[in-house]
Amino acid sequence: YDIALLLFHTGLRYENVIDLLNGRYIDNGNGTITVKTNKASIYAHVILNDTIERVMKERQGYSTDNKRFDYLLKRMWAKFDDSIDKYKEQKGTEIVNVSKPFAKNVSAHYFRHTFITRKLREGVRPELIIKMVGHADTTMINKVYGHLTHEQENELFVKNVNLPKKKEQPLDNEQVKPIFSNVLMTDDDYLQLLQDVRDDIQGGEN
Repeated sequence: YDIALLLFHTGLRYENVIDLLNGRYIDNGNGTITVKTNKASIYAHVILNDTIERVMKERQGYSTDNKRFDYLLKRMWAKFDDSIDKYKEQKGTEIVNVSKPFAKNVSAHYFRHTFITRKLREGVRPELIIKMVGHADTTMINKVYGHLTHEQENELFVKNVNLPKKKEQPLDNEQVKPIFSNVLMTDDDYLQLLQDVRDDIQGGEN
C-alpha cells in the first residue's frame, strides 16, 4: 500500500524507492532529496510532500524485491478490476496495443508512466521531468509521450481563441476505465484502489 503511494508520488524506479527507504539518498535541505539511479552519473530529484515524508519515516528500512511487489500488485489489481483486457502499453520507445488481462500484466513501472503523464498534463516541461525521474535526456519522453505535449499545445491554443462550445455528452461508468498507461488517475483513485484491497495484503507484504 505505502510503497505503491511512494511510486505514484515520486515516479522513481522501484529500486530507487527502496533506496529512499534505506537512507541511500542526499537530503538537500530545501524540500528536495536526490537519489542516484542505476544509470552512470544520473540522479533523480524528488520534491517532498507529506505523503512521501510519512512513508519514508514509517517504512524506514523496508526492503523486498521487485518481483515480489509486482506479484502483490497483480493480486491487488485483479481484486479491483479484472475486466480490462485491451489497452496500450509502452515497449521501449513505442506504444503498442495489448490483448492480455491487465491484472496479469501490471507492474511497478506503470506508476512511473502515470507520474510522467500527470506531470506533462500539469504543464511541467520535459526538461524538468527527466530530472525528477532520472532520465538522461528527453528522447524517451518525446517519443513515448509526444501525443501529450501536442494535446497541451492544443489546450493552450483553445484557451486563447473563441471556439463555439459543444454540449458535452455525459460518460457512463462503462466508458471510463482507470488504466495506468494512458488514462490519468488521481490521488483519490489510487487511495480508493489501495484501500479496497489493503485487508487482503498485510502490512509487511507491501
